[in-house]
Amino acid sequence: MEYDVLVKGLNPCVEEEVIIEADGIVLTCFAPWGFPAIEVGKKYKANIGVTILDNLGMKETADSSNSFKQIGSTFAYCIRGKFDLDSRILDAGIQIRFDEDEVDLHDYGYLDGRYVEIKVDRIDIEFE
Repeated sequence: MEYDVLVKGLNPCVEEEVIIEADGIVLTCFAPWGFPAIEVGKKYKANIGVTILDNLGMKETADSSNSFKQIGSTFAYCIRGKFDLDSRILDAGIQIRFDEDEVDLHDYGYLDGRYVEIKVDRIDIEFE
């Protein structure tokens, strides 16, 4: 999904790492295709998505809050939010759309309209 993001930091040791803020949420993202010359402190349009290497592992949670919790100092995150099967979106304050070709949601229909938790291997960002 496309967002206006504020670049909060760049990692000089990991050239694909970008720390951004979107809609009040700070995320450490991975730029798999590189990025244009961007500057810390400036706003840019960017698409935010996720990479899940193994299993989606979506499960219902009793916690009805939206959150992105980074797992250690990695690119991985535990994301909580409301799942909408028809639109293929997990709304966690930032909407994550699951690509039809990449993620099979058929086994998760019973979670439609509920708060769920998923673990993703990384949050990807692509600047326009």
